[in-house]
Amino acid sequence: MIAAILVAAPAIGVGLAVVPDKISGLEVFNKGVAADKSAELVYEACAPGRLPQGTTQENCYANEMAKVSQAKGGDFAFQTLAALQKLDANTVGCHFIAHGIGYGVFRRDPKNWREEMNTIDDSCSYGAVHGVLEQYVLENLPGGKLTPQILPTICGDHPRGSCNHILGHLVLVFTKGDVDKGLSYCEAYKDLEQQYQCKTGVFMEETTATNLVSHGLADASWNDWAARFPSLLDLCNKQVGEVNINACWEYITYAALVKFQYDPGQLVDFCDSAPLASASYKCKTQGLGILTIQGSRSLQDLKPVCSTTQIVRDGFVDQCYATLLNSVISTSHQRVTEALKYCTTFAGKTRSQCFGEVGSLARAFGNDACDSLNNGQDKADCKKSYSVIVQPISE
Repeated sequence: MIAAILVAAPAIGVGLAVVPDKISGLEVFNKGVAADKSAELVYEACAPGRLPQGTTQENCYANEMAKVSQAKGGDFAFQTLAALQKLDANTVGCHFIAHGIGYGVFRRDPKNWREEMNTIDDSCSYGAVHGVLEQYVLENLPGGKLTPQILPTICGDHPRGSCNHILGHLVLVFTKGDVDKGLSYCEAYKDLEQQYQCKTGVFMEETTATNLVSHGLADASWNDWAARFPSLLDLCNKQVGEVNINACWEYITYAALVKFQYDPGQLVDFCDSAPLASASYKCKTQGLGILTIQGSRSLQDLKPVCSTTQIVRDGFVDQCYATLLNSVISTSHQRVTEALKYCTTFAGKTRSQCFGEVGSLARAFGNDACDSLNNGQDKADCKKSYSVIVQPISE
């Protein structure tokens, strides 16, 4: 979920935050400052001219937000993040930064880590949830080892978000970058969906390599995803079995988007080359989801993505809009109002499905935004449970 340094592309926050073992500077946030002032302090600390050698701005933000949440708690940290997003539009894609919030929340009250993981704000695509879990795993496993036997016990029978996905990242670190061994660890899960979640984490870590690099299991050249794309494609083509094929093709999309310079048409053409229709579908939905959260574009600005020739050719337009809505709303719950307004720009079935998708997503985090609608049909569509719900993009 360090932040990956891309060659010829913006940074995407993925994998584990590199937060110091002892967070210094907490006192500045313990002085009773308001959230907007806290955001100014974070913004100033991470100004480009003040970054330590080899530290990305996103990595700096994650570290500073860890300080905020350790000093003042998760709710205050998310208030600070909301204010920070007004100062720096690049922080709208906040998954990795929210990992830092989770790190600080864990260190604030380590004994209640599971309760924190289940109650902390799940915006930023579960970034803070992942951060709490990562910190627990790295500091509290018996003997400091992640074994197949202990894997299914960590997230529990009803895991929140993509809990076992992030464990897949850690599995590849603990197996020293051995993909086949990591995949075998994931087969300790009896539940096939959780097994799949774990395997997607293994393949995503192999693709993004953020933890592999930070733990010295791969050199810095692995940050050049475009250069590694051919070998990653070879890895996917060698997979056997629907689960492994689907998981690999879903997460090679990070490298594919860099290789294709974030062109949606080339992405779709690539995904259509997958050996299974299910793998092609997962490749497209994951890739388009990543594509839509780049930068700070509005939903209206993103609308042309779903009109790309290849997407129309594949009959993938409605699913494209669903993916767009899901990735944007799961990144920022505050964009529900924008999403409802966006739905009014459509007509017919697409309009109905758009309201149904937004309503379903909003209810998932306790927001019955449908009541704000004046149009009776739109409100009725919004209150329906729409079947096309895409899993949150796992950054």
